[in-house]
Amino acid sequence: MSWERVKAIFEHAAESRAGDALEPVVADVGELLLDEVAPSLFEGRTIGGYEIGRPLGRGGMGIVFQAEQLEPARIVALKMMRAEMSTPAAVRRFRWEGEVLGKLRHPFIAQVLKAGTFKLDSGAVLPWIAMEFVEDAAPLACYVEEHDLTLEARLRLFLDVCDAVQHGHERGRKPAVRGAAVEAGGGGFAPT
Repeated sequence: MSWERVKAIFEHAAESRAGDALEPVVADVGELLLDEVAPSLFEGRTIGGYEIGRPLGRGGMGIVFQAEQLEPARIVALKMMRAEMSTPAAVRRFRWEGEVLGKLRHPFIAQVLKAGTFKLDSGAVLPWIAMEFVEDAAPLACYVEEHDLTLEARLRLFLDVCDAVQHGHERGRKPAVRGAAVEAGGGGFAPT
């Protein structure tokens, strides 16, 4: 962990002496902890037959890790609910998401393989979802920029995203597009 970053955040807050200086400090330190500490709680552990590897990204409710499924051996993406988000209502929603996403079959939505729960040393029970790993995935905006897509190619990609979202809507779930990742070849989205 970068204690120098934590120290710099608090020193800046102390120097500003603004009445509301504490709120941004708490937010900055919270982001730092989520980015640097939370993933280390899971890396190297085996959860539900999946050995957790490096973090791939995080969203409002969870952290997505690259993981190795032990049997059959393959690389997957494993989304784990963040411990600080694990209210009973949020856990129900996360588990419901796994159920609904697990029923979706679409060429542009990553396939859910398995879902389960993991008990932390603190006693908190966190749900997780293992899904197909989309190789060389990139956020949509980065993919478009990196591949310098023509207007026609951008519109085709947009229509593919719309088709995937419609598929989810028809089955009771709106796959996340803002956090979606597109495969290097242009096909395949990973819901986040």
